[in-house]
Amino acid sequence: MTRAKATKPNQEALADILRALSAGFLYPDAAWLVRARRLLSEGSLLDARVDKIRILLETVSREELEIEHVRLFGSAELVSLGLATHLSENPFEQAKQAAQIAGFFKAFGVEIKEGMRPDDLPAILEFLGYLWLKVFNARQKNWKDKEETASSPALALARDFVSPALSAIAA
Repeated sequence: MTRAKATKPNQEALADILRALSAGFLYPDAAWLVRARRLLSEGSLLDARVDKIRILLETVSREELEIEHVRLFGSAELVSLGLATHLSENPFEQAKQAAQIAGFFKAFGVEIKEGMRPDDLPAILEFLGYLWLKVFNARQKNWKDKEETASSPALALARDFVSPALSAIAA
C-alpha cells in the first residue's frame, strides 16, 4: 500500500490503533508497547499522524514511557485525561460536555468502565475504535445507512470534542 492509496484509512486498522492507544493511556506496560509498535507500524501508511506516533514509540524505551506516564497522568495529574477539563475552566460546562459524551455512549449501548468518566481520553478512544469497527462492518456488508449512523457521530466526536481538547493539551 502506498501513501497515495491511503487517503481513505482502513477503518479496521484505525479501530485497532485507537483501541491500543486507549489502553496505553491507562498504563503503557511492556506488552502494550510491543502491540502498539506493531499496530502503528502496520497502520503508519494510513495517516502521517499515525506515523509520528509510531516514530515516537520506536525511539522511547518502556522505562522512559512508564516514567513519563506516571509523571503526566499519575497521582500528581499534571495532565488530566478528562478532556472536558481542557476545553473549559468552568466545572458546570465540563459536566455538560461529559454528559453530552455520555449521551453518545448511551445511544450506541456502550457502558463506560467503572471508575472512568465519559470524557476520559481512554474511554473516548475505545469508543471511537468501536464506532470505526461498526463503519468497517457496514462497509463490508454494503449497508450505507448503518455506515453513516456510525461514521457521522465518530467524525463529529473527533472534530468537535477530541481534536480541540488535544489541541488545548498540546498548547
